Amino acid sequence: MTAIFIIAVVTVALSLFFKVTLIEVTGTEVCDQRDIKAASGIGEGDFLLLVNSVAAERGIKAAQPYVENVSIKRRLPGRVIINITETTPLVVISDSAGDYWMVDRRGKLLERARGDALPQVLGVTLLAPVEGTLIAFPSEQDHKVRVLLEVLEAVMEKGLLEDIDSFDLSDIANVKFKFMSRFTVNLGVPNDLSLKLDYIPLALEVPEPNERGVFELSDISSDPTQKSQRIARFIPE
Repeated sequence: MTAIFIIAVVTVALSLFFKVTLIEVTGTEVCDQRDIKAASGIGEGDFLLLVNSVAAERGIKAAQPYVENVSIKRRLPGRVIINITETTPLVVISDSAGDYWMVDRRGKLLERARGDALPQVLGVTLLAPVEGTLIAFPSEQDHKVRVLLEVLEAVMEKGLLEDIDSFDLSDIANVKFKFMSRFTVNLGVPNDLSLKLDYIPLALEVPEPNERGVFELSDISSDPTQKSQRIARFIPE
């Protein structure tokens, strides 16, 4: 009887030791921690060793558009830590109804815009937008998805995004953006973007204070066969 009693006590102790008693969520600023816990499908009282981290991560990402990455760790006794990395809206794009949607660097639709002062993308229209899905444009604009993501990546790499007012993809052979509320930057065909954007700090030395105009960067090319490989021009208004 003593042995049975000891076994029973040990069994109960181990059962309590391995049950989930605390779920912590870290890394959130936009997402509600209660929603994260609910989307994970993990509950207090679950057996810790049977927590399905893969399914929990998938559930959180599916339910929370602002979640970019999730990592789930189990710690004894009974502790689950859900670490969230949130994404950030970079631009807004309108749909056919005139509503604006916030979009991140990977082209994920986060939610309808709430008056945030984000750069607008002109020359494209969202097709059937749904929170948490990737942007899609009508078939005649479909090629512009890749161009937009490449331009966003390039301006972020150069630290220029915060000074950009809008992007214009109306003419794919002459991609441009409004800069510092004073300038239009013409990139031309969207190639050699990193090289072209390197010229902006130098170009900013040319205009007089408060002068407006166009930075023409479309002639810049890394192609050695191009005669005008490194010509950047400022055209005053």
